[in-house]
Amino acid sequence: MSLIKRSMKRDDIKAITKKRYRSLKIDDVFFSGIVSLLTIDEVSESVYSSTGHYKIIDKGYKWLQLAPFDDYYWLTVRITNDNIEDSYFDVTSKNHFDDLDDPWFEDLCLDIIIPYKEKPILVDEDELLKAYEDGLIDKGAYDKAYKVVHKIIDTYLEDQDSYYDHLYHYYHLLKDDD
Repeated sequence: MSLIKRSMKRDDIKAITKKRYRSLKIDDVFFSGIVSLLTIDEVSESVYSSTGHYKIIDKGYKWLQLAPFDDYYWLTVRITNDNIEDSYFDVTSKNHFDDLDDPWFEDLCLDIIIPYKEKPILVDEDELLKAYEDGLIDKGAYDKAYKVVHKIIDTYLEDQDSYYDHLYHYYHLLKDDD
């Protein structure tokens, strides 16, 4: 068993049968990295969260993704009808940029979900602990995951308005006129 690897184009998600993808390099005061927009045009089936509480993949959904050059997270923002529904941070062991059009990351198994303008929810702590106990990650990676989580949550809580302003700005840079 190894850490899960995911790419920005999300070709591993079989339920997505037709999609559009755009990406660009951003370097501003808020973010430095690759930002992409994945527009889901057709699906073989809708996909729900692991808890079954909400739909995460369906026709017409859009995923704004941010992959920072010098940090250990990967952000996926779920958008429906031009409205942000939630933000999902994967804490990563590393982000890889050998292909700037389709970067990828190694998932460190600790995540944060932030429903729009609500409090962050830490999830999958059990998966991080299991990865540590199974020897997939060492103590340093385990501790780093929690440092990254606290930095993300603190930054979000300090200025939610700026957070959402930047996300909407990136979204509109990449959005098609459909």
